[in-house]
Amino acid sequence: MSNTSESPWVNWNGGGCPVNPDQLVQVRYVKGGPFRPPVSDVTQAQFLRWTRSTFDSDGDIVAYRLCGAPVAIQSIDEQTSDHGEVCTEGVV
Repeated sequence: MSNTSESPWVNWNGGGCPVNPDQLVQVRYVKGGPFRPPVSDVTQAQFLRWTRSTFDSDGDIVAYRLCGAPVAIQSIDEQTSDHGEVCTEGVV
């Protein structure tokens, strides 16, 4: 995904998530693999592993960049229907 509001890459040495959990980010990993490209798709920071790993160091994040404004995920109880009505029940 290309986004004109992407920020410059920031080097990362591991630790707790450095940004708001809802922030959209793109990350670079130590090394890509069959199920992980060297650069991620844009995703919310809360879905990534920011700490260093002792068993999967190829998946460690070495850099990140911000990609737009934070996006809050609505719970299934707060989702809006196609007609603009707020759904208060689960999906059937």
